[in-house]
Amino acid sequence: MIRNEHTEKRTHRRLDVKLALEYRNPDTSEHKSATSTTKNVSTGGLYFETTDDNINQGDVLTFELGIPQKDNRFPQNGTMSTTGEIVRKIEIQASEPNDEGVKFTRFGIAAQFQKNFKLEF
Repeated sequence: MIRNEHTEKRTHRRLDVKLALEYRNPDTSEHKSATSTTKNVSTGGLYFETTDDNINQGDVLTFELGIPQKDNRFPQNGTMSTTGEIVRKIEIQASEPNDEGVKFTRFGIAAQFQKNFKLEF
């Protein structure tokens, strides 16, 4: 197994939390969006996996994260939205299964937030 070693550069504590995620490139005229699930989130950014090969380092995306129903931290269902720059993209080989045990090539995407979250209920 090949391991990618990198220097830890995070300044924010990450929470391993799975939240529904919708993302899109705000600069395209199509406003086409895609969905995924976060692997972890912090006040400074997020990490998720996708099969979408059209995301590249340096891209700026709009993110909308779903607040789970019945979450005790928020009184009702809602969303958090912000923009972020893609700071890392790694290819995850098909030999490594996802959380559901399915093997396929996907990409690990790390984004650094550019704005504070906007909460909507």
